[in-house]
Amino acid sequence: YQRRVRERISSILLKQTESKFPKSAITTIGGFFFLRLVCPTIVSPVAFGIDDVIVEKHEQRGLVLISKAIQNLSNNVNFTEDYMNYLNVWLAEKKEKMCNFLLGLCGDTGSDNSSSSFSISNNDCSLTNDEYHELVVLVDKNLN
Repeated sequence: YQRRVRERISSILLKQTESKFPKSAITTIGGFFFLRLVCPTIVSPVAFGIDDVIVEKHEQRGLVLISKAIQNLSNNVNFTEDYMNYLNVWLAEKKEKMCNFLLGLCGDTGSDNSSSSFSISNNDCSLTNDEYHELVVLVDKNLN
């Protein structure tokens, strides 16, 4: 049931956005899913029942930066802040996977979405645990 609801909401967002803003259709799905659902749970895991341990201030900073990286990836934009520029290479490497993941949220794993500002060439819709770990390590290494 939850999958059908997610796919229905995402499909409606995609179709409505494509008709008015064709180059922003996929990023609209990312904005909705990550900005409204995923990133808040990353930044405040206690508030969303993910964990019951209060996050320390230095850990909170890392969670915010990870959230920013994921949000920028889903919006298909690079960082402009000097202290975050080191993640732009990572964003470029993961761009195609994010696009496929966002299409997967709509129940569409198709390989033709020429109106999108993202490019799609395969149906691999997920980042691996190693890729998430890579992001955490990059952020952690550059926190100071």
